Amino acid sequence: MYSSAMAKLKLLDIRCIKNQEMGGDEPYLKVRNNKVWSSNDMKAGAVVSLRSIQPIAFKEEIDVTLMEKDFRDDCLGTGTVTADAVGQGQQEINFEEEGAHYQLIYEVIA
Repeated sequence: MYSSAMAKLKLLDIRCIKNQEMGGDEPYLKVRNNKVWSSNDMKAGAVVSLRSIQPIAFKEEIDVTLMEKDFRDDCLGTGTVTADAVGQGQQEINFEEEGAHYQLIYEVIA
């Protein structure tokens, strides 16, 4: 197991492979239940850089959830990032619930 030193989640890009809603999605990303990013219009093929978001410090693991803004917000998926991934370069989480498919590219840094 990684030492108790803090790791940091560095979000890189989010890619829409298949949007959930016909006209495009309004996805938002939550890290530890805090909204860190949102978009009013994402369609298949879109890639958005998240590099301007400050790295988020965590200890052993941290949850990342992608939601779709709706009358009752849909959860498009959740992923868990672990501190063990420090220094392993780019990683990805695929969110594939509710008929959508998004890919989150991130890195875990020390």
